[in-house]
Amino acid sequence: MIMKKQLILVPALLSVSLSPLFINNHYQKANGLSSYRIHTTGEPTLLTSLPTTIDLNPVSEEEVRNYYSDLNELSEDQRQGTNLLKNLKSILYDMNYFKYGGMGAGGVTHIYTVTDRDWNASPVSSFVSGTYNSETNQITGFNHKNEKDNPDLYVKMLYADYTKVEKTPFKKPTDQSQPNFDKEHVWCQSRGFKGKDGETATGPAGTDLHHLIAGDSMVNQDVHNNNPYGFVQSVTLRGDLEYTSNNLKGTIKHTSSQDQANVVFEPQDQDKGDIARAIFYMAARYNNYSGLDPISTYEPNLIIANYATSNGAAEYSSSTHPVAMGILSDLLAWNKLDPVDDYEIRRNDLIYRNYQGNRNPFIDFPQWADAIWGTSDIDGSNYNPTVVGSANPKKDSINDQGLSVSSLGLKIELNKSLEISATTSNGSSITWTLEDSSIAELSSSSSQSGEKITVKGLKVGETKLVVKAVIDSKELTKTVTISVYEPPKINWILIAGIAGGVVVLAIFFIIIYATSSKKTKNKIKKAVKKGAKAASKRRK
Repeated sequence: MIMKKQLILVPALLSVSLSPLFINNHYQKANGLSSYRIHTTGEPTLLTSLPTTIDLNPVSEEEVRNYYSDLNELSEDQRQGTNLLKNLKSILYDMNYFKYGGMGAGGVTHIYTVTDRDWNASPVSSFVSGTYNSETNQITGFNHKNEKDNPDLYVKMLYADYTKVEKTPFKKPTDQSQPNFDKEHVWCQSRGFKGKDGETATGPAGTDLHHLIAGDSMVNQDVHNNNPYGFVQSVTLRGDLEYTSNNLKGTIKHTSSQDQANVVFEPQDQDKGDIARAIFYMAARYNNYSGLDPISTYEPNLIIANYATSNGAAEYSSSTHPVAMGILSDLLAWNKLDPVDDYEIRRNDLIYRNYQGNRNPFIDFPQWADAIWGTSDIDGSNYNPTVVGSANPKKDSINDQGLSVSSLGLKIELNKSLEISATTSNGSSITWTLEDSSIAELSSSSSQSGEKITVKGLKVGETKLVVKAVIDSKELTKTVTISVYEPPKINWILIAGIAGGVVVLAIFFIIIYATSSKKTKNKIKKAVKKGAKAASKRRK
């Protein structure tokens, strides 16, 4: 009887598994579509192990808009000001977090092998751990600890000017047991939170990757230290190397009667926007505008102030006592002075897909800062607390104040075409340039705002598509990764053999069924139903 059940289940399961629905399900999984969960109603979760599959795919515009879709049904006043901060927290709160960790202990230091990787100096081809699949753009069997020992691993640090230094090795050249960077708390730990019993950086706040970024050690410890952010009037200290010398500490340029310090930190221009958007994120993720949130040293209550905040002893927040960082008007200026770049977008996507599962909304929608805190001129002057607009995830342009591209990554089947478009805030025209025209071709090298062009795959490989537009007399650039692949060939001989086997087994099944007793037939029917049900679950 057991033999008969097995013979019955084999053709039943084979016929289900070869159905078009089942094949399509496997095809989607193989192509790594939407590998990370979008927002669910959960709580911060400490993960004690790091992922072994790394998804390098850019997050699509649709995914980004969907992540913030909880805002769509809210009234306009709930999508601006402190109400927007409160409602963003309900989205950002559902996240994973990791231990701080060092070179041997894992945690954030090991995560930097992916999130803070210098992708120009250490491209995908330089990974030594795991197996990279160019079709899915994923690495499987990845081991962070092994990757940190990669001799060709370089990081991109805050405060380093890469027009003056070529690259930064992951490990110190003079001491391979130590990282060649600091884990920089962009929002100072002393401003609202600290580790337990003197231990540094307890999560979520202390290890939140959206503000814990690789940075130059001297600038982190001596120039930034606990100082608030702002434009410097008179320099008292700067980075000690040629490629860090534009990071400044000094007297405050824009003073206020509320100033608690007269010294501020001003990072180099190319980091100003990154710093501002990390600070904005912290105020959105860690606040108590609802009046109901649990507040602790791990879940602090943070706000941004328009004055130079204290750089002295640590101050801890409570549910009724938020702790501030400043200077707001200068941070709003930096958000515009240094627009979102491709590295920032990629880092945001990697954190979302592979580690924390939440996003920095001010990288996705930098204009939301003005919808919360108001505006200032690009030099930090003329601060106006009147909010501008409101958050609209359905329609707001993504990634910067002027140039938005429908996708930052296209995977094109060989000899097939896909459409792409870009929009500009002022309606100006857009230019499109391929770095390698042997891999792909464009239907046009220029377009109007919102106009679609097509990209055709000519040869298997990867190239870059550079998108440019002029906004307010400033040239903005986006880079799209174009990957052309050849789908696996269908093995018709194998399929024919399987189909033939199914037919033979089906005939055998019919003979057994026809010659069986009524009782046996009922058992057969139950076995087939059970097999079909199991196959259905596997498809899901």
